[in-house]
Amino acid sequence: MRTRVWAGGEEGRVWEWRKVRPAGVAEDREGLDEVPFQERHLRCVWFDPAYRPMDLTTVDGEPVIVDQPGRWNLEAGPDFLDARLRIGTPGRCLNGDVELHIHPEDWIRHEHGADSRYRRVVAHVTYYERRVDPACLPPGTVQIALRGPLRKCPSFSFETLDLTAYPYALRTVRAPCAERLAVWPAERVAGFLETAGLERLSQKTARMRQVIGLQGADQALYEETLAALGYKSNRRPFRLLAQRISRRLLAEESQGDSDRAYALLCGVAGLLPTAIRSEWDEETRRYVRRIWDHWWKFQARHSALILPREAWCLSGLRPANHPLRRLAVAALMFGSPGGPDDEWSAVFRKPVGDWAANLTAGWSRMAPESYWRTRYGFGGQRAVAPVALLGPDRQAAWIVNILVPWAMAAGRWIPAEDAELRDLPVEEANTLVKQAAVNLLGADHNPAIYRSSLCRQGLIQIFSDFCLNQAADCGGCAMRRELEKG
Repeated sequence: MRTRVWAGGEEGRVWEWRKVRPAGVAEDREGLDEVPFQERHLRCVWFDPAYRPMDLTTVDGEPVIVDQPGRWNLEAGPDFLDARLRIGTPGRCLNGDVELHIHPEDWIRHEHGADSRYRRVVAHVTYYERRVDPACLPPGTVQIALRGPLRKCPSFSFETLDLTAYPYALRTVRAPCAERLAVWPAERVAGFLETAGLERLSQKTARMRQVIGLQGADQALYEETLAALGYKSNRRPFRLLAQRISRRLLAEESQGDSDRAYALLCGVAGLLPTAIRSEWDEETRRYVRRIWDHWWKFQARHSALILPREAWCLSGLRPANHPLRRLAVAALMFGSPGGPDDEWSAVFRKPVGDWAANLTAGWSRMAPESYWRTRYGFGGQRAVAPVALLGPDRQAAWIVNILVPWAMAAGRWIPAEDAELRDLPVEEANTLVKQAAVNLLGADHNPAIYRSSLCRQGLIQIFSDFCLNQAADCGGCAMRRELEKG
């Protein structure tokens, strides 16, 4: 019997996952943003100017300006090639390669000093601030730490990074693990994926437990939910909004009225329309006036918290994903009479396979006359039939990735057996799941193998732990070595 991390005990044996855990995964639990992350997360931060801090300095205190982070290296050697940096004031120019590690000492552990491929390294970028003896590095190499600058950004979380949005090695030939798993019975493959899925849920639960310890259970669920409502494009501003308007503040100001909650959230988000448009129908005009009537009363107290409109990505979105509609979901979930606690407490008494249907029914009861039940946006054509405030796929993703880990971490719901988690609602097989399945099972695999949510979580875990961290030839992959042992 596996000892469950969500029961508060030791994690136990999870397909010997700790044996094959990729090098560079942070095990240090000094703070919220360190549970857990990999070197790949740091590469994404360094590569993407939207996440790379502006106030970088060397460990000696010299300012750093990144003119070019370098080319993402998919083969062996330094992480980025041909970077251009300016160091100090006035800036001296450095041209060369960049190597990233979580711990500065990893340069020595990995024996990069004896590897000729690292001779052009001009910057050793690490998460922690500790200093490596300069004699161990190529002459003139600067040392840069990310931890301090990242912690100054309140909206930053490693959870916001979409690791698959950045270059990784696509397989051009059948992967070695696919060759091995091809001879396994389907039941064994599914069991393997389920075990990886349990590991993913245990990691999410461990992280959620730390968030709860720092923020409290209510704020943790609220903030993580709003970040999830931001989907891919707006996770950061949604999280920042949840920090500026905490769940406690939202409850105090909304007084159980979801319209008041919506007005406060949209007002601080900086997204309320500034004028009534002539093309809007009368129902929309009345609704916008009602929201503004509430916001006028809040504005003086909370105007200093308003986010700049440019913080939001508003173009190229599906109507259902627009922040104005997503904020209506947040207002319903956290600003309705009594809040969602009563509804969720009732849901937790049901089998996990019934949660989605029960939540949908509960939200319908909480907002029978909501403007957003028949609208995708302000002034759009009124739908004939009610529109789901949160579609089945997004609701399934929220249950699996947020609600279940939170409930287990907060002790609100504990599965009697791991097998219960096989009944979790199934998320859509997105691009990441499909790519992971091709890597692991081959292009001609049977999708029925990963029909369950737990198996899909397992594919994501394996892809994140191994496939994203390997060169295209899978050389050095620890999972490959374990599978080859039988």
